[in-house]
Amino acid sequence: MFYRIDVRAAHTSFDRLIELGAIDAEVLPDGGIAAVMPDTVRPEQIATALQVDEVTTSPAVGRD
Repeated sequence: MFYRIDVRAAHTSFDRLIELGAIDAEVLPDGGIAAVMPDTVRPEQIATALQVDEVTTSPAVGRD
């Protein structure tokens, strides 16, 4: 199962998300980063790795 995270972090965090196993990631127009993560990586692990207080999570919903 996958979930989406949104985080306000430095652009260098993009590469770190890929290293953590992101299936897809993109830099948003507002400067944030959105990524689809496997559920084997907990949001708390991501927050620690990116040195942020929190990340926002939501279900990953496919689009056609």
